[in-house]
Amino acid sequence: MTKKYCYHHPTILAHWVCPKCESAFCPDCILKREKGGYAAGRFVYMCPRCTWPASWIGADNLIEPFWSRLPGFFLYPFSKWPLILMAILALINYFFGGESFFGALVSLATWVVLIKYSYAILVRTARGGMSPPPISSETVSSDLEDVFKQYGIFAIVGFVGYFILKYLGPFMLIPFGIFAFISMPAMIITLAATQSLLHAVNPITIVRLISRLGGGYFIMFFFLLTLGGAPSVLYYAFVSYLPAALAQILLSLIESYYTMVSYHLMGYVLLQYHKQIGYEVDFEDFTPISTKPAAAVTGKGTGAVDPLVLQINQLLRDSKIDEAMELIQGKQRNQILSDPALADIYYRILKMKKVTGEILEFGYDYLDLLIKLKEKQKALAVYQDLLDLHPDYKASADATYTLAGWMNDKGQSQRAVDVYKHLIVAFPDDPATPKAYFRAAQILHDRLFKMDEAKALLRELAERHPSHEIMTDVDRYLHSISAPGRR
Repeated sequence: MTKKYCYHHPTILAHWVCPKCESAFCPDCILKREKGGYAAGRFVYMCPRCTWPASWIGADNLIEPFWSRLPGFFLYPFSKWPLILMAILALINYFFGGESFFGALVSLATWVVLIKYSYAILVRTARGGMSPPPISSETVSSDLEDVFKQYGIFAIVGFVGYFILKYLGPFMLIPFGIFAFISMPAMIITLAATQSLLHAVNPITIVRLISRLGGGYFIMFFFLLTLGGAPSVLYYAFVSYLPAALAQILLSLIESYYTMVSYHLMGYVLLQYHKQIGYEVDFEDFTPISTKPAAAVTGKGTGAVDPLVLQINQLLRDSKIDEAMELIQGKQRNQILSDPALADIYYRILKMKKVTGEILEFGYDYLDLLIKLKEKQKALAVYQDLLDLHPDYKASADATYTLAGWMNDKGQSQRAVDVYKHLIVAFPDDPATPKAYFRAAQILHDRLFKMDEAKALLRELAERHPSHEIMTDVDRYLHSISAPGRR
């Protein structure tokens, strides 16, 4: 989704939007009024432009998509409380676990504690809390209903599977098993969102959730599948060759680690898609991941706020948009583009002023800047803005080539092909054009299964650029897809 920014501060993400004038505001700009009576301590938020009750914009406007912060999930357990719990559980399993009945009970108890704490991670993350919950009776031992409900999901799935096998045969068990396997994360997320075991195992609810998350669900499922198989892979590839005592401790640590990462990921997905899922995250319960404005990051890499940026933000806060625009325009374009924060502000002011010509002119260099900084989401959003203003808009050839690649990475394969083709037509003699031909043909063949169109594009490339160095790869690829048995 395209991020919404504050009406007065174009570099600060909006928290509130007015349903009447459709303006968006940050917490510093919104009017906050405490409710009275039994609602004391709760607040109503008003639009500062038209004093209409404003609506919280939702967490998805304030956080990165989960696929953009994957390293953060793997680093999550490397903090005080998870490390302490992982160490304690590993030592308990080592000293008291085993093959005896008592050892089995100990192993079961440690697993229950791990699931209970991991579920607390999921719930905390779903509220916007990116730090692990502290170890307490509430997070590891009391109120085990949530753990039993999760085991209830497994029990119900197993019972239904047994019923299908007994009365419908193994042939019908296979599609059910595949559906249950793919749907398991959706069941756990639904359980966290509704607290209802019946909702969690309801096929209609599951299918609805998966359809609402769309491709995001399957990206999450792939990573959860990888996380789930990681302990076994590590054990057989490395841990099993260590002394038995050390191997037992390491295996416990690895299982705890990947379980916490998985639940943190599911909690984040619930937070990111809470509006689509119907999970209520109240603003006053939400813990912002970061409240630092975008303007606090400058092109100098110092992290200091440019005084000019502060001055412009103050003018915007006072609704002096024309003065802010004149102040920025007093600088040379290369000076504006040397500071990403200033460039961001200027672009958003141009959008606010709806000056189409200046947006298109500045957008050319602004896109190049965003691509240089590898700001993928923002660059793609700006490119779409420019296309909305001018359907035949031409960015630079290098920018167009890079944007098409990013679109393909996001699963927008047909759109990527269209942009590559736009580059081919707009820049027939550019060095990037032969590569655009080749990449478009690969996507057409490998992802869109449009074999004939892919071959035609490659032949056109061979006709127009017969001596280009890429032709060696093109000939090899064309031969491979034209081999017997391939269309």
